[in-house]
Amino acid sequence: MSDADAEEAREGLVEEKRFFILRSELFCNVRARAASDENLNETLERIFRHIEESAKGTSSEGQFAGLFNNHAHIHLKGSGKTVKVIFNPDLRSSGRVRKAAPNIIEIGPLALSNETELANTIAHELNHARSFIKGGNALESKAYFAGNRLEEYMKGMR
Repeated sequence: MSDADAEEAREGLVEEKRFFILRSELFCNVRARAASDENLNETLERIFRHIEESAKGTSSEGQFAGLFNNHAHIHLKGSGKTVKVIFNPDLRSSGRVRKAAPNIIEIGPLALSNETELANTIAHELNHARSFIKGGNALESKAYFAGNRLEEYMKGMR
C-alpha cells in the first residue's frame, strides 16, 4: 500500500490499530534506509510524533499522547546534551551505548524489527546514556526497567 493509499484508509486504520503509520515510516523501511540516514534520530523522532498525532481525537488518544516524550521520558536529550541515534548494521544486539561516547546510541537491525522493540531499545539505551553522561555506571537493571516500562505502556498494560 502506498503512502497515498494509506492516507485514504487512515480513519479505518486508526480505528482498527489505534494509531496510524505511513508505509514509508514502517520500521522495516526505516531499517532499509538507516545506514544512509545521517539524521536517524530526527527521522525516528518524527515518526514517533506522527504516531502520537495520529491518535489525537480518537478513543486511544490518552494511550498515545506524549508516549515517546512525556510518559516514559523518551526523548533524545540526555542531561542537557544531545544524544544521537545511529544505525549500526553489524550490531548483533538491539542497541548499545559506550561509556567513552555516551552521546551516541547505536541501534542494530534487531531494534528495527517493530515499533515496540525500537522504543524499548531507545528507552533502555537512553537510560545508559544518561547514567554515563552523569558519570555513573549505567546499571542494566535500571535500563531494562525503563525499556520494559515503555513496552508495557505501549501494549496497554499501564
